[in-house]
Amino acid sequence: QEQHQQQLQQRRQRQEQHQEQQQQPQCQERRQRQEQHQQQLQQRRQRQEQHQEQQQLPQ
Repeated sequence: QEQHQQQLQQRRQRQEQHQEQQQQPQCQERRQRQEQHQQQLQQRRQRQEQHQEQQQLPQ
């Protein structure tokens, strides 16, 4: 269980780094596309956090 959690956290950190890169200003057209992409990343992150909570339940 604990090992699995660490993997999830690492993946989450990687996603956050990726988001920071996404926030660098570029031409507007691209930025709109990026905002969509960011929303997808956030949704995925929420899903992971829920998954982590499940992992913490005693088995």
